[in-house]
Amino acid sequence: MVVHQRLAASAQAVASEQVERVKADAQQEVQVAKLEAQMERRFVDVMVHADYDAWRARLSMVLKEHSKNK
Repeated sequence: MVVHQRLAASAQAVASEQVERVKADAQQEVQVAKLEAQMERRFVDVMVHADYDAWRARLSMVLKEHSKNK
C-alpha cells in the first residue's frame, strides 16, 4: 500500500513537471511568435518607407523635367 502511494505520488510529480515544461514551452513559443510578428511589421514599415521615398524622388524628378520642358 505504501509503495503504491509513493508510486502514485511520484507519477503525479512527474506529470506536474511535464505540465510545467509544456506551459513554459508554450509561453516561449508565444514570445517567439510576438517577436517574429514585430520584426515583420518593422520590415514592412521599412520597405514601405523606402518605396515611398523612392516614389517621391522619382516624382520630384518627373516634375522638374516637366517644368523644364514647359
